[in-house]
Amino acid sequence: MKKSNTVKANKKTLLLIIIAVLTIFISIKFNSKEDLEPTTIEDNSSIKIAYIEIWGNYSNTNKLFEEIIEPEVNQYAEENNYNITFDFIVIKAENSGGATHETIVELESVGIKYVIGSNCVACVAYSFIEEHDMILVSPFSQQNLFHIADEHMFRVCPVDIHNARPIQKLTESLGIKKAVLLLWEGNIGDDLYEGFNTTWINKTILQEIRYDGGTTDFKFQLGILNETVHNAIENGTPQEELGIIALSLGEIVRIFNQTEDYTTLRELSWIGYEGTTMLDKSKWIDSVEGLDQLGLYSPVHSVQDNEKWRNLQDRYVELIGDEPTTDIGYVYDAAWVFALTLMEAGTTDREMFALNIHKVASGFNGATGIVLLDEYGDRKNASYDIWCYIDKDGETISNRVGFYNGETNEIIWTARS
Repeated sequence: MKKSNTVKANKKTLLLIIIAVLTIFISIKFNSKEDLEPTTIEDNSSIKIAYIEIWGNYSNTNKLFEEIIEPEVNQYAEENNYNITFDFIVIKAENSGGATHETIVELESVGIKYVIGSNCVACVAYSFIEEHDMILVSPFSQQNLFHIADEHMFRVCPVDIHNARPIQKLTESLGIKKAVLLLWEGNIGDDLYEGFNTTWINKTILQEIRYDGGTTDFKFQLGILNETVHNAIENGTPQEELGIIALSLGEIVRIFNQTEDYTTLRELSWIGYEGTTMLDKSKWIDSVEGLDQLGLYSPVHSVQDNEKWRNLQDRYVELIGDEPTTDIGYVYDAAWVFALTLMEAGTTDREMFALNIHKVASGFNGATGIVLLDEYGDRKNASYDIWCYIDKDGETISNRVGFYNGETNEIIWTARS
Protein backbone atom coordinates (compact mmCIF):
# COMPACT_ATOMS: atom_id res chain seq x y z
CA MET A 1 0.00 0.00 0.00
CA LYS A 2 2.81 2.42 0.90
CA LYS A 3 4.62 1.54 -2.32
CA SER A 4 1.51 2.37 -4.34
CA ASN A 5 1.15 5.74 -2.60
CA THR A 6 4.81 6.49 -3.26
CA VAL A 7 4.40 5.76 -6.98
CA LYS A 8 1.33 7.99 -7.15
CA ALA A 9 3.16 10.77 -5.36
CA ASN A 10 6.10 10.51 -7.74
CA LYS A 11 3.80 10.62 -10.76
CA LYS A 12 2.01 13.65 -9.37
CA THR A 13 5.31 15.39 -8.70
CA LEU A 14 6.54 14.60 -12.23
CA LEU A 15 3.30 15.94 -13.72
CA LEU A 16 3.62 19.18 -11.76
CA ILE A 17 7.21 19.58 -12.93
CA ILE A 18 6.16 19.06 -16.58
CA ILE A 19 3.37 21.62 -16.24
CA ALA A 20 5.73 24.11 -14.65
CA VAL A 21 8.32 23.65 -17.42
CA LEU A 22 5.68 24.04 -20.14
CA THR A 23 4.33 27.16 -18.47
CA ILE A 24 7.80 28.71 -18.35
CA PHE A 25 8.46 27.73 -22.00
CA ILE A 26 5.18 29.19 -23.25
CA SER A 27 5.73 32.34 -21.23
CA ILE A 28 9.24 32.79 -22.65
CA LYS A 29 8.05 32.14 -26.20
CA PHE A 30 5.14 34.58 -25.88
CA ASN A 31 7.24 37.31 -24.31
CA SER A 32 9.99 36.76 -26.88
CA LYS A 33 7.48 37.29 -29.71
CA GLU A 34 6.24 40.45 -28.06
CA ASP A 35 9.81 41.75 -27.80
CA LEU A 36 10.49 41.02 -31.48
CA GLU A 37 7.18 42.38 -32.76
CA PRO A 38 5.78 45.18 -30.60
CA THR A 39 2.08 45.71 -31.14
CA THR A 40 1.60 49.26 -29.93
CA ILE A 41 2.72 52.41 -31.71
CA GLU A 42 4.10 54.51 -28.90
CA ASP A 43 3.77 58.28 -28.65
CA ASN A 44 6.40 60.29 -30.52
CA SER A 45 7.25 57.32 -32.75
CA SER A 46 8.57 57.96 -36.25
CA ILE A 47 7.20 55.40 -38.68
CA LYS A 48 9.27 54.74 -41.79
CA ILE A 49 7.55 53.83 -45.07
CA ALA A 50 9.76 53.16 -48.10
CA TYR A 51 8.72 53.91 -51.68
CA ILE A 52 10.70 51.94 -54.26
CA GLU A 53 11.12 53.82 -57.54
CA ILE A 54 12.00 51.68 -60.55
CA TRP A 55 10.89 53.11 -63.87
CA GLY A 56 9.83 56.65 -63.05
CA ASN A 57 11.63 59.90 -62.48
CA TYR A 58 13.34 59.54 -59.10
CA SER A 59 13.86 63.28 -58.63
CA ASN A 60 10.21 64.11 -59.27
CA THR A 61 8.98 61.28 -57.07
CA ASN A 62 11.27 62.35 -54.25
CA LYS A 63 9.92 65.89 -54.49
CA LEU A 64 6.36 64.56 -54.46
CA PHE A 65 6.97 62.80 -51.14
CA GLU A 66 9.16 65.48 -49.55
CA GLU A 67 7.12 68.52 -50.51
CA ILE A 68 3.56 67.24 -50.74
CA ILE A 69 2.78 63.83 -49.26
CA GLU A 70 4.91 63.76 -46.10
CA PRO A 71 4.05 67.29 -44.90
CA GLU A 72 0.33 66.68 -45.52
CA VAL A 73 0.26 63.34 -43.70
CA ASN A 74 2.22 64.64 -40.71
CA GLN A 75 0.06 67.74 -40.48
CA TYR A 76 -3.02 65.53 -40.39
CA ALA A 77 -1.48 63.30 -37.70
CA GLU A 78 -0.59 66.32 -35.58
CA GLU A 79 -3.99 67.99 -35.96
CA ASN A 80 -5.74 64.77 -34.96
CA ASN A 81 -3.50 64.15 -31.93
CA TYR A 82 -1.93 60.88 -33.09
CA ASN A 83 1.44 61.91 -31.61
CA ILE A 84 3.38 60.08 -34.31
CA THR A 85 5.20 61.17 -37.45
CA PHE A 86 5.80 59.49 -40.79
CA ASP A 87 9.08 59.38 -42.65
CA PHE A 88 8.63 58.45 -46.33
CA ILE A 89 11.89 57.24 -47.84
CA VAL A 90 12.16 57.19 -51.64
CA ILE A 91 14.65 54.61 -52.88
CA LYS A 92 15.74 54.12 -56.47
CA ALA A 93 16.19 50.48 -57.51
CA GLU A 94 18.50 50.11 -60.50
CA ASN A 95 16.33 47.46 -62.14
CA SER A 96 13.15 45.48 -61.63
CA GLY A 97 14.92 42.21 -60.84
CA GLY A 98 17.79 41.51 -58.50
CA ALA A 99 18.29 45.11 -57.46
CA THR A 100 14.67 45.38 -56.37
CA HIS A 101 14.91 42.20 -54.31
CA GLU A 102 18.14 43.43 -52.72
CA THR A 103 16.40 46.69 -51.83
CA ILE A 104 13.63 44.84 -50.01
CA VAL A 105 16.17 42.71 -48.14
CA GLU A 106 18.14 45.80 -47.10
CA LEU A 107 15.00 47.57 -45.90
CA GLU A 108 14.01 44.62 -43.73
CA SER A 109 17.52 44.38 -42.32
CA VAL A 110 17.23 47.91 -40.90
CA GLY A 111 13.74 47.31 -39.54
CA ILE A 112 11.66 48.90 -42.32
CA LYS A 113 8.70 46.60 -42.95
CA TYR A 114 6.34 49.00 -44.75
CA VAL A 115 6.81 49.33 -48.51
CA ILE A 116 5.04 51.08 -51.39
CA GLY A 117 6.02 49.57 -54.71
CA SER A 118 5.10 48.39 -58.19
CA ASN A 119 4.21 45.01 -59.63
CA CYS A 120 7.94 44.35 -60.09
CA VAL A 121 8.44 44.56 -56.33
CA ALA A 122 5.75 41.94 -55.81
CA CYS A 123 7.05 39.66 -58.55
CA VAL A 124 10.65 39.50 -57.36
CA ALA A 125 10.26 39.90 -53.60
CA TYR A 126 6.79 38.73 -52.58
CA SER A 127 8.04 35.53 -50.92
CA PHE A 128 10.53 37.53 -48.87
CA ILE A 129 7.85 40.08 -47.94
CA GLU A 130 5.56 37.29 -46.78
CA GLU A 131 8.27 35.38 -44.94
CA HIS A 132 9.42 38.45 -43.02
CA ASP A 133 5.94 39.72 -42.19
CA MET A 134 6.28 42.92 -44.23
CA ILE A 135 3.43 44.90 -45.80
CA LEU A 136 3.30 46.05 -49.44
CA VAL A 137 0.80 48.62 -50.68
CA SER A 138 1.01 48.97 -54.44
CA PRO A 139 -0.11 51.88 -56.63
CA PHE A 140 0.70 50.06 -59.90
CA SER A 141 0.48 46.25 -59.62
CA GLN A 142 -2.29 44.96 -61.87
CA GLN A 143 -1.56 41.27 -62.47
CA ASN A 144 -4.14 38.69 -61.44
CA LEU A 145 -1.22 36.64 -60.11
CA PHE A 146 -1.56 38.59 -56.86
CA HIS A 147 -5.36 38.62 -56.75
CA ILE A 148 -5.25 36.43 -53.66
CA ALA A 149 -6.59 36.55 -50.15
CA ASP A 150 -3.60 37.69 -48.14
CA GLU A 151 -2.55 40.16 -45.48
CA HIS A 152 0.80 41.19 -46.93
CA MET A 153 -0.20 43.04 -50.09
CA PHE A 154 -2.90 45.59 -50.93
CA ARG A 155 -3.47 47.48 -54.18
CA VAL A 156 -5.05 50.91 -54.54
CA CYS A 157 -4.90 50.73 -58.34
CA PRO A 158 -7.30 48.77 -60.57
CA VAL A 159 -6.24 45.19 -61.30
CA ASP A 160 -6.77 43.34 -64.55
CA ILE A 161 -9.62 41.21 -63.30
CA HIS A 162 -11.66 44.35 -62.54
CA ASN A 163 -11.06 45.91 -65.97
CA ALA A 164 -13.98 43.76 -67.01
CA ARG A 165 -16.40 46.21 -65.37
CA PRO A 166 -15.94 49.14 -67.79
CA ILE A 167 -15.73 46.72 -70.73
CA GLN A 168 -19.04 45.19 -69.73
CA LYS A 169 -20.61 48.61 -69.42
CA LEU A 170 -19.30 49.53 -72.86
CA THR A 171 -20.99 46.51 -74.41
CA GLU A 172 -24.31 47.56 -72.91
CA SER A 173 -23.91 51.17 -73.97
CA LEU A 174 -22.95 50.20 -77.52
CA GLY A 175 -25.89 47.83 -77.84
CA ILE A 176 -23.97 44.55 -77.80
CA LYS A 177 -26.55 42.33 -76.16
CA LYS A 178 -26.38 38.64 -76.87
CA ALA A 179 -23.42 37.90 -79.06
CA VAL A 180 -19.91 38.88 -78.04
CA LEU A 181 -16.71 37.76 -79.72
CA LEU A 182 -13.46 37.68 -77.82
CA LEU A 183 -10.16 38.12 -79.58
CA TRP A 184 -7.60 37.94 -76.81
CA GLU A 185 -3.84 37.88 -76.57
CA GLY A 186 -2.28 35.05 -74.59
CA ASN A 187 0.17 37.00 -72.44
CA ILE A 188 -2.16 39.82 -71.39
CA GLY A 189 -5.62 38.64 -72.34
CA ASP A 190 -5.61 35.77 -69.85
CA ASP A 191 -5.93 38.07 -66.84
CA LEU A 192 -8.47 40.34 -68.52
CA TYR A 193 -10.47 37.43 -69.82
CA GLU A 194 -10.63 35.78 -66.41
CA GLY A 195 -12.33 38.81 -64.91
CA PHE A 196 -14.48 39.36 -67.94
CA ASN A 197 -15.65 35.78 -68.11
CA THR A 198 -16.40 35.43 -64.40
CA THR A 199 -18.45 38.62 -64.18
CA TRP A 200 -20.21 38.53 -67.52
CA ILE A 201 -23.97 38.80 -67.03
CA ASN A 202 -26.69 37.81 -69.54
CA LYS A 203 -24.29 37.65 -72.46
CA THR A 204 -23.37 34.87 -74.85
CA ILE A 205 -19.79 34.46 -75.92
CA LEU A 206 -19.97 32.95 -79.36
CA GLN A 207 -16.30 32.37 -79.91
CA GLU A 208 -13.04 32.70 -78.04
CA ILE A 209 -10.00 33.04 -80.24
CA ARG A 210 -6.53 33.12 -78.76
CA TYR A 211 -3.33 34.21 -80.41
CA ASP A 212 0.18 34.28 -79.07
CA GLY A 213 2.26 37.38 -78.61
CA GLY A 214 4.37 37.99 -81.69
CA THR A 215 1.71 36.79 -84.13
CA THR A 216 1.85 38.74 -87.40
CA ASP A 217 -0.52 36.83 -89.69
CA PHE A 218 -4.11 36.88 -88.35
CA LYS A 219 -5.86 35.46 -91.43
CA PHE A 220 -6.68 32.21 -89.63
CA GLN A 221 -8.19 33.96 -86.59
CA LEU A 222 -10.09 36.46 -88.71
CA GLY A 223 -11.49 33.64 -90.85
CA ILE A 224 -12.98 32.02 -87.74
CA LEU A 225 -14.33 35.38 -86.58
CA ASN A 226 -15.93 36.05 -89.93
CA GLU A 227 -17.53 32.61 -90.05
CA THR A 228 -18.86 32.95 -86.50
CA VAL A 229 -20.40 36.34 -87.25
CA HIS A 230 -22.17 35.14 -90.40
CA ASN A 231 -23.49 32.04 -88.63
CA ALA A 232 -24.88 34.21 -85.84
CA ILE A 233 -26.59 36.53 -88.33
CA GLU A 234 -28.06 33.58 -90.22
CA ASN A 235 -29.40 32.22 -86.93
CA GLY A 236 -31.30 35.44 -86.27
CA THR A 237 -28.94 37.63 -84.24
CA PRO A 238 -29.16 41.24 -85.50
CA GLN A 239 -25.79 42.43 -86.78
CA GLU A 240 -25.92 45.52 -84.55
CA GLU A 241 -26.00 43.25 -81.49
CA LEU A 242 -22.71 41.61 -82.43
CA GLY A 243 -19.37 42.94 -81.34
CA ILE A 244 -15.69 42.13 -81.06
CA ILE A 245 -13.75 42.62 -77.86
CA ALA A 246 -10.08 42.91 -78.76
CA LEU A 247 -7.86 42.40 -75.75
CA SER A 248 -4.81 43.38 -77.71
CA LEU A 249 -1.84 45.71 -77.90
CA GLY A 250 -0.34 47.54 -80.85
CA GLU A 251 -0.94 44.53 -83.09
CA ILE A 252 -4.54 45.71 -83.34
CA VAL A 253 -3.36 47.87 -86.27
CA ARG A 254 -2.13 44.77 -88.12
CA ILE A 255 -5.34 42.95 -87.25
CA PHE A 256 -7.41 45.78 -88.71
CA ASN A 257 -5.35 45.91 -91.90
CA GLN A 258 -5.94 42.20 -92.42
CA THR A 259 -9.75 42.58 -92.18
CA GLU A 260 -9.85 44.08 -95.69
CA ASP A 261 -11.38 40.87 -97.04
CA TYR A 262 -13.96 40.71 -94.23
CA THR A 263 -16.18 43.75 -94.67
CA THR A 264 -18.75 42.59 -92.12
CA LEU A 265 -16.14 42.58 -89.36
CA ARG A 266 -15.39 46.23 -90.08
CA GLU A 267 -19.07 47.06 -89.65
CA LEU A 268 -19.30 45.69 -86.11
CA SER A 269 -18.71 47.49 -82.84
CA TRP A 270 -15.19 46.88 -81.58
CA ILE A 271 -14.13 47.29 -77.96
CA GLY A 272 -10.55 47.29 -76.74
CA TYR A 273 -8.81 48.04 -73.47
CA GLU A 274 -5.91 50.17 -72.27
CA GLY A 275 -3.43 48.51 -74.62
CA THR A 276 -5.39 49.60 -77.70
CA THR A 277 -5.70 53.29 -76.84
CA MET A 278 -3.80 56.34 -78.05
CA LEU A 279 -1.65 54.30 -80.43
CA ASP A 280 -1.35 57.37 -82.65
CA LYS A 281 0.92 58.77 -79.93
CA SER A 282 3.04 55.63 -79.65
CA LYS A 283 6.59 55.67 -80.97
CA TRP A 284 6.19 51.98 -81.84
CA ILE A 285 3.28 52.43 -84.25
CA ASP A 286 3.83 53.94 -87.69
CA SER A 287 0.18 54.60 -88.52
CA VAL A 288 -3.32 54.02 -87.12
CA GLU A 289 -5.03 54.99 -90.35
CA GLY A 290 -8.38 53.28 -90.70
CA LEU A 291 -8.99 52.44 -87.03
CA ASP A 292 -11.73 55.05 -87.06
CA GLN A 293 -13.78 52.52 -89.04
CA LEU A 294 -13.81 50.29 -85.95
CA GLY A 295 -14.11 53.05 -83.37
CA LEU A 296 -12.38 50.69 -80.96
CA TYR A 297 -13.86 52.08 -77.76
CA SER A 298 -11.41 51.39 -74.95
CA PRO A 299 -11.22 52.22 -71.21
CA VAL A 300 -8.06 53.74 -69.68
CA HIS A 301 -7.47 54.23 -65.95
CA SER A 302 -8.37 57.76 -65.02
CA VAL A 303 -9.32 60.02 -62.14
CA GLN A 304 -12.78 61.20 -61.31
CA ASP A 305 -12.65 64.96 -61.02
CA ASN A 306 -12.71 65.96 -57.36
CA GLU A 307 -11.33 68.64 -55.08
CA LYS A 308 -8.42 66.56 -53.80
CA TRP A 309 -7.28 65.69 -57.32
CA ARG A 310 -7.47 69.33 -58.42
CA ASN A 311 -5.49 70.37 -55.35
CA LEU A 312 -2.84 67.75 -56.07
CA GLN A 313 -2.71 68.86 -59.70
CA ASP A 314 -2.11 72.48 -58.77
CA ARG A 315 0.61 71.68 -56.25
CA TYR A 316 2.31 69.15 -58.54
CA VAL A 317 2.39 71.58 -61.47
CA GLU A 318 3.85 74.26 -59.22
CA LEU A 319 6.46 71.83 -57.86
CA ILE A 320 7.39 69.84 -60.98
CA GLY A 321 6.20 71.95 -63.88
CA ASP A 322 4.18 69.15 -65.50
CA GLU A 323 0.64 67.86 -65.12
CA PRO A 324 0.42 64.76 -62.90
CA THR A 325 -0.55 61.48 -64.53
CA THR A 326 -3.15 59.14 -63.07
CA ASP A 327 -0.28 57.08 -61.65
CA ILE A 328 0.73 60.03 -59.47
CA GLY A 329 -2.77 59.94 -58.02
CA TYR A 330 -2.35 56.25 -57.17
CA VAL A 331 1.01 56.91 -55.48
CA TYR A 332 -0.53 59.73 -53.47
CA ASP A 333 -3.46 57.57 -52.36
CA ALA A 334 -1.25 54.58 -51.55
CA ALA A 335 0.81 56.70 -49.16
CA TRP A 336 -2.27 58.15 -47.49
CA VAL A 337 -4.08 54.82 -47.11
CA PHE A 338 -0.92 53.28 -45.64
CA ALA A 339 -0.46 56.05 -43.07
CA LEU A 340 -4.15 56.36 -42.17
CA THR A 341 -4.43 52.62 -41.59
CA LEU A 342 -1.47 52.64 -39.21
CA MET A 343 -3.00 55.58 -37.36
CA GLU A 344 -6.35 53.85 -37.11
CA ALA A 345 -4.91 50.49 -36.07
CA GLY A 346 -2.57 52.08 -33.53
CA THR A 347 -0.34 49.06 -33.83
CA THR A 348 2.48 47.65 -35.91
CA ASP A 349 0.76 44.26 -36.01
CA ARG A 350 0.23 43.15 -39.61
CA GLU A 351 -3.01 41.31 -38.93
CA MET A 352 -4.52 44.39 -37.29
CA PHE A 353 -3.36 46.44 -40.28
CA ALA A 354 -5.19 44.03 -42.59
CA LEU A 355 -8.35 44.25 -40.51
CA ASN A 356 -8.36 48.05 -40.62
CA ILE A 357 -7.29 48.87 -44.18
CA HIS A 358 -10.64 48.04 -45.80
CA LYS A 359 -12.55 50.34 -43.45
CA VAL A 360 -9.97 53.11 -43.72
CA ALA A 361 -9.71 52.98 -47.51
CA SER A 362 -13.48 53.01 -48.02
CA GLY A 363 -13.73 56.14 -45.88
CA PHE A 364 -10.87 57.89 -47.64
CA ASN A 365 -11.77 60.19 -50.52
CA GLY A 366 -8.40 60.36 -52.23
CA ALA A 367 -7.03 61.90 -55.37
CA THR A 368 -8.42 58.95 -57.33
CA GLY A 369 -11.70 58.95 -55.43
CA ILE A 370 -13.02 56.58 -52.79
CA VAL A 371 -10.71 53.56 -52.53
CA LEU A 372 -12.89 50.46 -52.24
CA LEU A 373 -11.00 47.19 -51.78
CA ASP A 374 -12.40 43.75 -52.54
CA GLU A 375 -12.00 40.70 -50.32
CA TYR A 376 -8.53 40.18 -51.76
CA GLY A 377 -7.36 43.68 -50.85
CA ASP A 378 -7.49 44.97 -54.44
CA ARG A 379 -9.08 48.18 -55.74
CA LYS A 380 -12.43 47.39 -57.33
CA ASN A 381 -14.00 50.75 -58.13
CA ALA A 382 -11.44 52.56 -60.27
CA SER A 383 -12.62 55.02 -62.91
CA TYR A 384 -11.69 55.10 -66.59
CA ASP A 385 -11.68 57.48 -69.51
CA ILE A 386 -13.25 56.09 -72.68
CA TRP A 387 -11.20 56.60 -75.82
CA CYS A 388 -11.87 55.75 -79.44
CA TYR A 389 -10.50 56.56 -82.88
CA ILE A 390 -12.09 59.14 -85.13
CA ASP A 391 -11.38 60.72 -88.48
CA LYS A 392 -10.46 64.38 -88.22
CA ASP A 393 -9.69 66.26 -91.40
CA GLY A 394 -8.69 63.05 -93.13
CA GLU A 395 -6.44 61.86 -90.28
CA THR A 396 -7.20 59.07 -87.82
CA ILE A 397 -6.64 60.23 -84.24
CA SER A 398 -7.48 59.00 -80.74
CA ASN A 399 -10.21 60.94 -79.00
CA ARG A 400 -11.59 60.93 -75.47
CA VAL A 401 -15.32 60.43 -75.76
CA GLY A 402 -16.54 59.44 -72.32
CA PHE A 403 -15.90 58.63 -68.69
CA TYR A 404 -16.68 55.47 -66.75
CA ASN A 405 -17.47 56.20 -63.10
CA GLY A 406 -16.21 53.29 -61.02
CA GLU A 407 -18.35 54.21 -58.04
CA THR A 408 -21.65 54.30 -59.92
CA ASN A 409 -20.77 51.81 -62.68
CA GLU A 410 -22.04 54.27 -65.31
CA ILE A 411 -20.60 55.77 -68.49
CA ILE A 412 -20.99 59.46 -69.16
CA TRP A 413 -20.53 60.16 -72.86
CA THR A 414 -18.95 63.52 -73.59
CA ALA A 415 -18.69 63.07 -77.35
CA ARG A 416 -19.40 60.36 -79.86
CA SER A 417 -17.85 59.99 -83.29
